[in-house]
Amino acid sequence: MIAPYQQQLAEGEAFQYFTTRDAWDQYSTSSLFLIGFHIKYAQPGERFNESIGTLYFVISPNALMGGINSISQDMNSQAFFLDQDNRLISSDDTEGLESQLEVLNRDQNLMSDEEKELAWNGRTYIAKGEYLPELKSSIVSIIPKDELMRNLNSIRIFFGIIFVVAGIVMVVLFAILTNNILLPLKKLMFYMNTVKRGNLDKLKHRIDLDGYVEITVVANEFNKMMNQIDTLTKELLDTNTALLGSELEKKQAELSYLRSQINPHFLYNTLEMIKGMAAVQGAQEIRASASALASIFRYSIKGDSLVPLRTELSIIESYLHIQKLRFGSRFQVAMDIEEAALECPVPKMILQPIVENAIFHGLEMKEEPGLLRIRAMRNTDSDLIITVEDDGVGMEPERLEWLRSTLQESPKELLSPKGGGSIGFTNVNARIKLMYGPAYGLDIQSVAGQGTWVQLTLSSKGGGAR
Repeated sequence: MIAPYQQQLAEGEAFQYFTTRDAWDQYSTSSLFLIGFHIKYAQPGERFNESIGTLYFVISPNALMGGINSISQDMNSQAFFLDQDNRLISSDDTEGLESQLEVLNRDQNLMSDEEKELAWNGRTYIAKGEYLPELKSSIVSIIPKDELMRNLNSIRIFFGIIFVVAGIVMVVLFAILTNNILLPLKKLMFYMNTVKRGNLDKLKHRIDLDGYVEITVVANEFNKMMNQIDTLTKELLDTNTALLGSELEKKQAELSYLRSQINPHFLYNTLEMIKGMAAVQGAQEIRASASALASIFRYSIKGDSLVPLRTELSIIESYLHIQKLRFGSRFQVAMDIEEAALECPVPKMILQPIVENAIFHGLEMKEEPGLLRIRAMRNTDSDLIITVEDDGVGMEPERLEWLRSTLQESPKELLSPKGGGSIGFTNVNARIKLMYGPAYGLDIQSVAGQGTWVQLTLSSKGGGAR
């Protein structure tokens, strides 16, 4: 049996595989696997590793097919061995499929890795081959197509049920998300667009959203923001109203100030005429008084509303010159002015009414000579502090308290004081507050029989400090 293969054993290879169908009557099958190799001499010496014979293992393909068949029976499949000559050498089938496979193998090459379809006994089979290079043979397995597709149909039904259930779950989840997230967000966006367009009727109502907690929190925070916007808008409107009111009060104060000038152009021209007549007649005191008074009127009607303190004090000196012509040596004037305060801007004609009150209501009524003191300095906040102090007759406590309460009124009320009020104090105080704000203005201290002290607090930065 092995004689034809004896010469096929090559030197140097450990094992060689053969298939034969000529096993005679020694085995239960005529198809066998032969595994042959050379026997080497292993003892040391001259013949070491010399080939001294051959050994063959004879293996029945049916024995090898036992493990394969046990697996394939679960799916009603069958497996076959095909040798290198495409002959069927082993099969668990005895119903005539061997010859059919040999024919199909010659026609369709079942030993390839591709799947083939074949018909036999009215059934369709799927055939798949796997080549074994060591054995120089192939294992071909076939399975009924309907058996294979039966499991696939079960899988299809299973996954179909999963897809249906998943689709239902997705629809439910989408409905939940739509009702709890998308619709509330859409409602919120619509409301925000309404706010953006400024629809005042709908802005009176706040938005109410139903959904997840986060959506509710967003709606509540948005409502809080809208409430804050309403509050800020009202405050802004109130502030604008107050500013407009202040501007109107400022204009009214300026108008009152212009009215208080009693047509200064006419008076200025008249004083210039009196000054000329006094020069012709040789009345030097009248000429000097008319010249000083003319400079005061010219100062009041020309130039900016804000002037350096140095310029304001020069006008006060002109006014005091006129009063000294009248009162002679009945009072003295002392000025204590810081150098840094001389260039600070002050409202025009802000000191003349205060000095006038000190002379006519304080020093004129005093029998003995008096003293008028004017101070100016900058405090730690860089505000300008001007004090006008006299040692005249002073004021009674009731009169002082009434005057202080009058100065605490709003600028609009100060511009039109009630009867018995001091026009000079109220006018100056109203102008300061309108120009610099409520933190600035007049402060009055007076003691009956000892004198009066008036302090003016102004911003050293000029007007518009509010």
